[in-house]
Amino acid sequence: MDQLLENLPDKPGVYFFKNKDGRILYIGKAADIRKRVKDHFKSSSNIYLKDEILNSKEIIVEYKVTNSEIDALLLEAKLIREYSPLYNIRQKDDSSYPYIVITNEKYPRIFYERKLKEKKTGGTYYGPFVSVKAVKETINFIQQVWKIASCKYKKFPKRKCYKFQIGLCSAPCEDGNVPLKSYLNNIKEVKEFLGGKNKQRIIDEKTELMEKYSQELKFEEAAKLRDQIKALNKTIENYQVYIPQYYIKNSLKEIQKCFNLPEIPVSIEAFDISNIGTEFAVGAMVYFHNGYPDKNNYRRFRIKTIKNRQNDVLMMREVVHRRYSRLLKENKELPNLIIIDGGKTQLSSVIKELTDLKIKINTIAIAKKFDNIYFYENEQIKKINLPESSPALLLIKRIRDEVHRFAIKYHRLIRSKQFKN
Repeated sequence: MDQLLENLPDKPGVYFFKNKDGRILYIGKAADIRKRVKDHFKSSSNIYLKDEILNSKEIIVEYKVTNSEIDALLLEAKLIREYSPLYNIRQKDDSSYPYIVITNEKYPRIFYERKLKEKKTGGTYYGPFVSVKAVKETINFIQQVWKIASCKYKKFPKRKCYKFQIGLCSAPCEDGNVPLKSYLNNIKEVKEFLGGKNKQRIIDEKTELMEKYSQELKFEEAAKLRDQIKALNKTIENYQVYIPQYYIKNSLKEIQKCFNLPEIPVSIEAFDISNIGTEFAVGAMVYFHNGYPDKNNYRRFRIKTIKNRQNDVLMMREVVHRRYSRLLKENKELPNLIIIDGGKTQLSSVIKELTDLKIKINTIAIAKKFDNIYFYENEQIKKINLPESSPALLLIKRIRDEVHRFAIKYHRLIRSKQFKN
């Protein structure tokens, strides 16, 4: 156990305690996962969990790394709501967890409540969260980015308060101070942010608008968007899924079994496309060996053949062609498995490209929605849905998320260079 604790990262994220049967006992968030988990094994603050941890030698510790404490907070609340871990629920029985509330008003406000109102007539609720302090920090962050009112009165005050003066509120209390349409769009983005959805789309849209303002010489508006993008980039949910070492071998074996592969997929390559509209389209590839990323063999591609139109399918086909025509030319070893970030259409296109190259590589595609997985067998494309607990699905999603992260990082680099010019 000591070795396991030392191998935990000193980064923000969410950690899980599981029993030997794989049941999640407790979910927590931390600014430093290693330090927080070690504290549990010394003296857990959860009186119910304490005895379980100290008396059991079969506790399994897993984690997900996030880019910030705020992201960890949102992920923790989402996972507690999804899995209802035994000791989180018992702890909740002894205290009232806070919820973030967005009111139903002409100009909605944001604040936190200690209890969930039965009929939720007061607005939209997010949570439960474990830490009031973290909730306050999250609301403060939202105010910094979107300038949402947070005054907790029955009615709006009649004049601007100090939060307007320090840049934390757009003061919708004064008529005409902020356009309703603009304010409601900010509310929409805040709800998406708190719901853990579309964060990258929010950033992409703001980036596109920032570039438009810059070209129109509206530098003040562009600067405001730049600051929002900078803040959001620090909290975008781009977490790494930790898989215990003893799971990796089982994951690879299960992937071989699920997709009837002739051998264990020791080498896996995954592809994704990233673009906004018709500009700055790029492709990315990551390489995993024995279930672990090998960043020395990651590759980036500027799209060359698809101009002035957005066609992810053809872009994916171009990237796959360039990758494997080169490996063939250089007489290098092909991977055991290809993973495509996409669905049935993307998979079909890649299969056609591999056929044209006269090579056969087992290929699967995993769609973001519902994590549907498509694979090619007996000249047909088939779909499979693996259970959430499947080691194979966990590894496939980890690889899919890594190539998505790598593609977005390259896309931002290209876009920022263009913007500076």
